[in-house]
Amino acid sequence: MPVAFTPRDVDGWAELIELLTARLAQGRIYKRDLPALVPPINHLLEVMERRLRER
Repeated sequence: MPVAFTPRDVDGWAELIELLTARLAQGRIYKRDLPALVPPINHLLEVMERRLRER
């Protein structure tokens, strides 16, 4: 069973996102699994946009 990893700071989160990006670019995630990533990635983008608009 894989061990859950939670980054400790923003640099760790950025590194984790870059790792996912690299694995997608390299084809290391099966194409059949890509649709499962769409909802969480879209949710991430929506929340980011909302947070950026906050004052």
